[in-house]
Amino acid sequence: MRANEINELLRTILLTGLSTRSIADVNVKMAYQPTQQGIDLSPTIYFTELGSRPYGALTREDKWNLTDLEEVHTEEQIYEITYQINALVIEDPTANPGLSASDLVKIAQRIINSDVGRQNFRTAGLSLLRPTEIRNPYFKDDRDQFEASPSFDFTLIQTEAEVTTSPVVETIVININRI
Repeated sequence: MRANEINELLRTILLTGLSTRSIADVNVKMAYQPTQQGIDLSPTIYFTELGSRPYGALTREDKWNLTDLEEVHTEEQIYEITYQINALVIEDPTANPGLSASDLVKIAQRIINSDVGRQNFRTAGLSLLRPTEIRNPYFKDDRDQFEASPSFDFTLIQTEAEVTTSPVVETIVININRI
């Protein structure tokens, strides 16, 4: 799967999980978009790919395809792709408190780690490693108020393969030349 396909799958898993829990009016977006659109005023769950690293050695395998008379060369590499989930909920101490950013991150963690979430990843050819603990640092926002920025990381395992073929040698021309 390509990175954008994984992002769309992750967004779909989170939106479906929120819907089955009857949680509405929560946005799910990829963080660090290439456009400037300002802060989301409604509760939002963000996700971003932190990085990927190859795991183990690149495997190489050659097999003969006798029906097409060609050699099939396959190279496979396992990758660990780390994502981060965080949330932002602008809190108003004078209003009726709803879900906090920390609540949304906990729910997102349960959605991803659920049997349904794991099955969705597995169907797409990905494996999920255990999500990490939830961190909850605070920052000062543009209104000079403190906001929570809870987050957790999780890792997906993916095997990428490249397959090339080489035709069989049909003729050999031998030349003997003087030096």
